Amino acid sequence: KTIELYMHDFDIYMIALFFSTLGAYILIKNNGNFLKQSLSVIPFFISLGLYPAYIQVGIGILMIYIILDLLKNKEKLAVILKRGFTYIFFLLIGLILYFIGTKLSIKVFNIDISNKYNSVGNIKNINNLNVILHSLKLTYTGLASFYFKINIFNKKVMFFLNMILGISGIYFVIKLIRENKLNIRSVLTLILVFALLPFGLNLSCFLSGGISHMLMRYSMTLLYILYILLIDMYSSNIRKNGSNKKLIKSFKTLALILS
Repeated sequence: KTIELYMHDFDIYMIALFFSTLGAYILIKNNGNFLKQSLSVIPFFISLGLYPAYIQVGIGILMIYIILDLLKNKEKLAVILKRGFTYIFFLLIGLILYFIGTKLSIKVFNIDISNKYNSVGNIKNINNLNVILHSLKLTYTGLASFYFKINIFNKKVMFFLNMILGISGIYFVIKLIRENKLNIRSVLTLILVFALLPFGLNLSCFLSGGISHMLMRYSMTLLYILYILLIDMYSSNIRKNGSNKKLIKSFKTLALILS
């Protein structure tokens, strides 16, 4: 039913997804080159114009990249933080251009902005602390329900698998923190990024006043990618320490089975 419902917009969704990912790629590929990174604003702006919710995919990719940088512990924390703030800056520029473009389009074409359901016009309703807190609550619980109130046939199996993924994912993060000898400041920064990850992956829910549906939650699947990357990083550490290949293979097999 979901496929039939959104099929007529499928091409637009995929183009929006492509440009959101492209924006993240430009930022990551050109770390340290502010001028080249500024080009990311263009694909972010296009993605937002086509389907705003898919900007969350670009945000998620960038946050995962920062998490991996912190866990590797190969750069100074100040360098990683500067990189993160640069990502935020260009994302905000893309959002600002999108809102300016929306305002101009309304005036040029003499149309009214929609205030129904999860439309962009709902942003103006986030105008007091109670609404903000309510939207924030739904943003975080929405991510939890995506994994633990699964909207598929065999809910119990998926719930069980996601529990294993979550617990083992935390285990790999703790092991990487210890083995790569992260200092307390890096650990606290890592915890902060993880805490903000649900907000980044479900930003459209917050901006629409707590409204969210499955199509808007596509970005949440990036946590499975993060899990695979954590196992890959941990396997690399095992290989460097000279541990046996069977252990490495078992971890990668686990990732394939569970993901």
